[in-house]
Amino acid sequence: MVIKKNDKRIAWVTVPAFISTDRFIIQELSKHYNIDWYLVTKKNEEIDFLKFINEMANGKRIKLEIIEISYRNSDPRIVGVYSKFLMELKNKKYDLIYNVMIGIPYFMPLLRVILGKKHTLVAIHNVHVPKGGTQYFPSKLYTSFTIKAFDYFQTFSKAQKKELLSIAPKKYCDNVSFMLMDYGEPTIVKKSKKITFLSFGYIRDYKRIDVLINAAQKAFERTGISFKVIIAGSCDDWEKYEKLVTLPELFDLRIQRINDDDVPNLFAESDYFVATYQDIAQSGAAIIAVNYNKPVIASKLEAFENYVEEEKTGFLIKPADCEELTEKIIYILNNHQSIYSKLQENIHRIKIERFSPDGIARLYMKNFDKIINDCL
Repeated sequence: MVIKKNDKRIAWVTVPAFISTDRFIIQELSKHYNIDWYLVTKKNEEIDFLKFINEMANGKRIKLEIIEISYRNSDPRIVGVYSKFLMELKNKKYDLIYNVMIGIPYFMPLLRVILGKKHTLVAIHNVHVPKGGTQYFPSKLYTSFTIKAFDYFQTFSKAQKKELLSIAPKKYCDNVSFMLMDYGEPTIVKKSKKITFLSFGYIRDYKRIDVLINAAQKAFERTGISFKVIIAGSCDDWEKYEKLVTLPELFDLRIQRINDDDVPNLFAESDYFVATYQDIAQSGAAIIAVNYNKPVIASKLEAFENYVEEEKTGFLIKPADCEELTEKIIYILNNHQSIYSKLQENIHRIKIERFSPDGIARLYMKNFDKIINDCL
């Protein structure tokens, strides 16, 4: 079925943290809507892909405006900045406001007061707030308020949709899939024959990097097979993890912010992506792994079960279970040559079946058109 283009106007309000997903879907949706993309950012905050998204918006059905804010989220002076911005949106009379839940503690209450809930679709990445995440209790309260204050919601997994509707069964909510996050082609080819496991992304307590470190060392002690573990990402308290490393020769530690330009080569160096989380709503890093055809070893949580089929596209373990991860690593070390090509073939298949740009755009459009039609 061909989706007809229309002239509906959408305000897309988000923050730099979500650029890696927004830049793909906005480009696809602009075939069907006029989108004004408002990127709410902090002064001097680094914006990834800025050149790309400026070029993407140049002369097309996408307009980009960067809303630069000098105050911290908790500074009461930010209320005036938010209010001015939201009044400008109100005066432009968009057919739909697509707004990611942002700006603890002031933005969403101001959005409700100034723009109301009639034309507003709120996208929530974490209905279930992961334990060990930053601002855990404030985030739970903010999410609870937002769900009560608005009527239309979009989540990014079936599990999160189910969670929201269990809290507020009379609200409208549907889920969409992430588009594959393609950071470009790698410029290197893996030369080492060592099997390499990768953990990539911001290091937070709930991601349980301690489990990966301990399991890797146990696997080596039991097998004597040499392999490598890359741990890449920024961390505020790396010292507590560093103390666990007793076999430093196993690890390639890159404890720093990973630039987006470095992501393709990071995955090119690796064979498997590992995510031993104790809790998670959804994982952008797992999507990147699928994009680069890397099998995923992950905790058996609904967020990962969307992408990992046991022994078909990867492996599942009990959440943050060191012994199970040790066993999986040992299994891979002993069977890598016989299983790897088939795992990659299966990943390539699900990329085609589940993550086509047109198919994911249709999921967004279903939600957009529902709200736009309700408001006529």
